[in-house]
Amino acid sequence: MPSKKCGEDKLDDEGPVIVRYIKDSILDAEEYRYMEFKEVKGDHSIRSILSVVDQYVVAYLNERKKQFPGTIIWGITDKERKVVGTKLIHKERDELRRSIVERLDQIQPPIPPSSYKIDIKEVYDSSLKHIEDTYIVEVIVDTVTGNDLFATAKNEVYIKTDGGKKKLNHIQIQQEILLRNQHKRFNLK
Repeated sequence: MPSKKCGEDKLDDEGPVIVRYIKDSILDAEEYRYMEFKEVKGDHSIRSILSVVDQYVVAYLNERKKQFPGTIIWGITDKERKVVGTKLIHKERDELRRSIVERLDQIQPPIPPSSYKIDIKEVYDSSLKHIEDTYIVEVIVDTVTGNDLFATAKNEVYIKTDGGKKKLNHIQIQQEILLRNQHKRFNLK
């Protein structure tokens, strides 16, 4: 995912790859249907993330192709793919985790907490020293089976597009349900 500038390290041939986010480095990965970069602007990191996290999770849950898990990464610029991080002290990191779980618990129909993962990863300077209170926030949404159409606590339905997410109006929701039922019938035969 990240470029060599981001300091990929491998623990061993069988073990997991450790990704280090290096401030101001550029990721090789680009945004596409299953990966979304978000830059947190302003002093209210938690509020900024919470304002859209459920919308993106719902959009990924509503993805019909369900080929890959969806990932939203806060602390990466959208256009340049530059690692900037977001400021979060210890108390805020804990609050952010709890608040994301509370927000995602309100999705309808309900989803199990095992269907997503929240990772808060350190950001390093070019000499690989952790930059105090600077982090990348990743929310990874697993693929789900079935034809359910998910909604936020505000009863808003989103779908993932190649350019972001789209909020559906009532006619589009009806069309999406019909399309899902059509696919369901074809898959049963």
